[in-house]
Amino acid sequence: NPLDPYCLLYHAEGLLALDRLDEAAEKAKMLRMVLKKSPYFDPFGIYEAEFVNAKIFFKSGDKETAKKIIDKIISERDMGKINPYFGETLDKAELFARQLR
Repeated sequence: NPLDPYCLLYHAEGLLALDRLDEAAEKAKMLRMVLKKSPYFDPFGIYEAEFVNAKIFFKSGDKETAKKIIDKIISERDMGKINPYFGETLDKAELFARQLR
């Protein structure tokens, strides 16, 4: 299903792994739009798309923008204790932050 959030997320990550950065960015953009229109919208769920964007920026050589996105995700640390889905994104962001140092 091309408009399913999980399909979009994993499609974007697959494209990222193949270094098809423009296509991955487009899928991340679609993911953000689909998440925002969902009746189950969770403002912290959008950070999953932002995490993909951080990895895209990093792979394209823009470490500074990647770091800003990751710092924003990590700044919401308290929400990770309440929202387990966001907690997973937070864990991945904290691991990725080590690469950005």
